[in-house]
Amino acid sequence: MLDSTTLLNTLERLLPPAFETILCKFNMPAHLHRKEVTQTQQAIDLIKFAEMENRLPELAALLSQKPTEANEKPQFFLLPSGFNPKRFMQRDEMLATLAHRLQTQRRVALCGLGGMGKTQIALYYAHLHRTEYRAVLWVSADSPQRLQAELAALAAPLGLPTAQEQALNVRQVLNWLSEEDLMICDNADDAEAIDALKSHLPASPQVLLTSRAHTLRPLAENLDVPHWTAQEGAAFLWKRCGRAAPQADSSCDQAEQQAALQLAQALDGLPLALDQAAAYIDENSCTFADYLQLYQHHAKTLLAERGLTAFDADHPLPVVATWQPSLEKIAAASPATLELLHLCAFLDADQIPESLPRRALGVADDFAWNALLKPALRYSLLRRSPHDKQLSLHRLVQQVLRWELDETAQRANFRKARLNLNIGHCARLYCPVRCRRRLGSSIMD
Repeated sequence: MLDSTTLLNTLERLLPPAFETILCKFNMPAHLHRKEVTQTQQAIDLIKFAEMENRLPELAALLSQKPTEANEKPQFFLLPSGFNPKRFMQRDEMLATLAHRLQTQRRVALCGLGGMGKTQIALYYAHLHRTEYRAVLWVSADSPQRLQAELAALAAPLGLPTAQEQALNVRQVLNWLSEEDLMICDNADDAEAIDALKSHLPASPQVLLTSRAHTLRPLAENLDVPHWTAQEGAAFLWKRCGRAAPQADSSCDQAEQQAALQLAQALDGLPLALDQAAAYIDENSCTFADYLQLYQHHAKTLLAERGLTAFDADHPLPVVATWQPSLEKIAAASPATLELLHLCAFLDADQIPESLPRRALGVADDFAWNALLKPALRYSLLRRSPHDKQLSLHRLVQQVLRWELDETAQRANFRKARLNLNIGHCARLYCPVRCRRRLGSSIMD
């Protein structure tokens, strides 16, 4: 029989889907099945429960069996290296919805702002459901050229005859795909890449896309990826930093939990920003409270650091840089849209009446207004509620937009926003540093 140390080592090495299968087969009590803690801690709890119930031999026998379907791989499993499923922060509802949509709609696009974790969700879904497919294939779709190159490169690992002409290899791969397969197209953000997908997406397999575009209809059914709640963000920080869940009877743990909640709120639940924060905390052996205090004075510097222990494999850019390519494309295509974004950076992030920026920018015509919004909506930098005619944007997007401006430009945008608000709404403005005392704003940069 395996001893407790060997059992623990075996349980720790299991991929999360296989580990979940063991928990279910062993009938782990619900009150002990705590998803908010690390897999290692769950494994320790499972072994303690087995010892208390005199069921260690049963657990050892379960782990000695032929690997279950949850540990088996499909015939072809071609995904990027470097992803660790054990580090994934569970998004059970999102994953369940995604599975249902793929089964019923066949093509689904995970849409949302850069840094929301779309690629992580796609990778984890592929690991979680890999036994349901003959093949799980991954290509980057950030440009038409890269899409074609990566499709063509799949021919050899799939055992297909290869040709010198790229187009022939692409056709071979697309003809090989069947309804038993899953094709994942990552970073389908730009219009050119999306147009290329229309001609390259095969009809047979399930197709999962990730995109910063707010919609890819009719190419695929949209599934919006929201930011984390404060509770979800705090749970991620504890798990990402390798710490056991906070104990209710520990005043130190409760103080740290409060700091983690405040930090998640300050970063507006953006997974990328929280991962950066966790990397810094881990590398510098500091507390959540320490980082929160640092963030209040050095936000721009901290958000520009990706960190050595961050998830570089799937998202190498830090928060400050991750939206820069989108902003540059908007500036080139529609300078007026960038002006709109800079104005919105000085307004309430969640509820911006469309009438306010329209009045400030002098846009009376509905068609012209929709054209102005389109580039910002395309990259999910703005969100639009069509029924109540309101705009919103992520608070960290506001931060980055303000940091782009010098003090003179900040003051100009603030005055433009203030002139178009009723005096009773002044507290909802972001004030440049030197204006705060005079205007009584408490909003911090």
